[in-house]
Amino acid sequence: MKHKTKTLTARIIDNLSQNSTAASIEQTNKDFKNSLLIVSIGINVFIFTAWLALQVTVGYDSQVASLLLSR
Repeated sequence: MKHKTKTLTARIIDNLSQNSTAASIEQTNKDFKNSLLIVSIGINVFIFTAWLALQVTVGYDSQVASLLLSR
């Protein structure tokens, strides 16, 4: 019984498609991690700014807290 072997062109195309799929998954993972870090940094900057404003102002604590943390 003869086995059907892939031609060189078919093997190259299969290899490229597998590599590009793996590369795109890796890039998607990196993009997701980067976006998650950016969101986390934004939240931390907001919390730090609110904390700093509350530490600096003594007489206006309730007004600053209501401005920054209003519902």
